[in-house]
Amino acid sequence: MTINTHPMTQAAMQATIESINPRNRHERFDAQVAWLNAHLAEEDIVFENFRGIDGRPIIPQWCANTFVGYLYKRPDAASAAATPPVYYSEKVAQAEASAVESMTVMLDQPFVDAKTKAMLQQSIRQLQANTQTSHCQEQMTRVLENARAAIIHRGLAQEPQCAETIHIIDAVLGNMSALDRPGMSAPDREFLGIYSETVKRPCEYAVANGRNPYPMTQAFFDACDGGRVAYDHAWDQALEAVRPQTRQMAEQLKSLLRPYAERPSQAAPEGAVSSPAQSPATRDRADSWQLV
Repeated sequence: MTINTHPMTQAAMQATIESINPRNRHERFDAQVAWLNAHLAEEDIVFENFRGIDGRPIIPQWCANTFVGYLYKRPDAASAAATPPVYYSEKVAQAEASAVESMTVMLDQPFVDAKTKAMLQQSIRQLQANTQTSHCQEQMTRVLENARAAIIHRGLAQEPQCAETIHIIDAVLGNMSALDRPGMSAPDREFLGIYSETVKRPCEYAVANGRNPYPMTQAFFDACDGGRVAYDHAWDQALEAVRPQTRQMAEQLKSLLRPYAERPSQAAPEGAVSSPAQSPATRDRADSWQLV
């Protein structure tokens, strides 16, 4: 019989006891979750809570479905289904403008009574407040603000490439706000191509997969379970695990948004490439991609 001449250290013995005792394991896991929740961004927690028992999205499309599913919910109707993604169509925009113009003409007719005029005025206000463009702008604003927040939270704001993306995002958001008005010029209307399916949808897709927090939380738990490491060290590993996808998101957004970072009404230098206009196919449709 061999005698063990190297008894377990106190730390090793404690670790063994904890690994056997289910209560200790649960307490340790609860402590890890509490620490993680205090350091995750609010958007990360919302993302994972929205997934619920479905857990980590296996394919990028599921990421996108989750992202727009919670991002486009109305704050005053949290229990209602999210508004589907809306994409700009020049055909729909012209129909909206034509409807407002027709009702405005009716208001000037002498045979229209006061009650009908009041109804027409209310309809005009509702149309002007709920245009296709306004919905596109609201959704795109949420997407870009979410992307900027992700870059900052992942600790990448000081990296030159990501800093450039933040600068472009801020410029685009400023242009979107400045162009939210009636009577746009032709160059200004070209800017609305940013809300088209060929631009807005890839932005949604890029941010959804760049924002996905599951690789980060998994790396944190793996670091904690793989050895008795400090939580702040495990968190550093978690951030490092998610940074590559955030950098990729930043590069994709930079490519998609760069043409819209300058005001379209500004005269472009000779030989410069102008902001891309919509293709005829895009102008003929205002549909949205469906959640699957």
